[in-house]
Amino acid sequence: SAPGGPSRGRIIGARVLTVLAILLALVGMLAFYVEHTALDEEGFETISRNLIENEAIRTQVASTAVEELFANVDVEAAIAERLPSAQQGLAPVLAGVVRSGADRAAVAALERPRVQAAWVATTTATQRQLVSLLDDETEFIQTEGGEVVLDLRPIMIELGDQVVVIGRVAERLPESAGRITIVEESQLETAQTITRLLRAVADWMWLVALAVAALAIWLARGRR
Repeated sequence: SAPGGPSRGRIIGARVLTVLAILLALVGMLAFYVEHTALDEEGFETISRNLIENEAIRTQVASTAVEELFANVDVEAAIAERLPSAQQGLAPVLAGVVRSGADRAAVAALERPRVQAAWVATTTATQRQLVSLLDDETEFIQTEGGEVVLDLRPIMIELGDQVVVIGRVAERLPESAGRITIVEESQLETAQTITRLLRAVADWMWLVALAVAALAIWLARGRR
C-alpha cells in the first residue's frame, strides 16, 4: 500500500467486494428479467408469440399436435363416413395420404394468425394458472389431481379442422387429448419456494449489490 493510503488487506478486501458486488448485480438482473418475463403475464405473452413465430418451434408443436390427433381420432373411420358406400374401401388409402402430408400442412397452418392466436391464448392461460399456484394464490384456482396442465386440445381442433378435414374434430377428441403436465403436485412446494426466493432476489438484490459496492469504496478510501 502507498504511504498514508489503505493497507494491503483493505485493498484486497475492496477488490473482493467489488467482484462480489458485480456478481450480485448480475444475479439480480437475471432474477428481475425472469420475474418480468416468465412470471409476468404480459411479458410471457410476448415470449409465447415469439416462440410460435420461430420455425423450429412451430415444427415441433405441429408434430406433437398431429401425433396426438391421430392417436386419439380414428381418421380412417372419419373419412369412411364422408365417402359414398361404394368408395368406403378407399378410406385406409386416403387416411395414409392424409397422415403423410399432415405434418407439413400443420406447420403451414401454424403460420396463420388465427392458429397462432389460439397458441398464445392457450399458453398464456396455462402460465397464469401456474403463476397463481407458484405464488400460493390457491383460493381462486383449482387444478386437476394437483397438476398444472398445458392443454393443446384447442390447437389440435384448429389443426384437425384445417389439416385433416375429418369433420367434428371437437366431438371426436377425448377431453384428455393433448394435455401436457407442466408441474405435478409433488413438485409444487419446491417450485413455490424457488419462486418466492426469485422474487425476493429480483426486488432486493440490487440494494445488496449497491451496499457491497459502497463498502468496497469505503475500504479503498484514500486510493484511486
